Amino acid sequence: MARPRTEPAEARRRRILTAARALLIRKDYEAIVLDDVAKEAGLAKGTLYLYFKNKEDLISAVLTDMASGLEKCLLEADGPDPLKELRAIARLHLEFLDENHDFMTQILRQDPILSHGRGAAPMLANFKKHMGLLSQRIRKAIDAGRLRPHDPHWGALYFMSIIRMQLVWKVISGSKRPLKEKAGEVMTLYLKGVGA
Repeated sequence: MARPRTEPAEARRRRILTAARALLIRKDYEAIVLDDVAKEAGLAKGTLYLYFKNKEDLISAVLTDMASGLEKCLLEADGPDPLKELRAIARLHLEFLDENHDFMTQILRQDPILSHGRGAAPMLANFKKHMGLLSQRIRKAIDAGRLRPHDPHWGALYFMSIIRMQLVWKVISGSKRPLKEKAGEVMTLYLKGVGA
């Protein structure tokens, strides 16, 4: 059902993003067409073009929107103890995976970053930005003497690998337990590898 024309532009844009996100959970990236997104959002296909140039632009906006929410949480995890910050970041990542389980499982299955498919560019850009923020936090912990000296970019990759494997474990095992319960384990694994 179409919404009234008086709907605010941002509300309509949000509805389009929500529809595209829902389709990304159910379909592979390549199988999604803008007609399906328009139908899911209850809009004419032409309306989508008022907000997004093409499918790649729309999917990029979906991924950027999700990454922005996580990034905001990570920026709020700031404090005087760098290891407490990293623990908070681990917990926030795992909560994010819990809240977005279906979406992240589908992204993991398609893995556009590794496959360099058509959906890879926005994922890669968001991933690099995210890794930059995490590297800064790890550099802070190194400078404070809480982690032994190492390349913070590799430290960030190691940290994220442990977190990502939690999602893989959850998918493979079919576990219903919230991943945030694993934040302590993530930190233990991380610190035993690079702890001061």
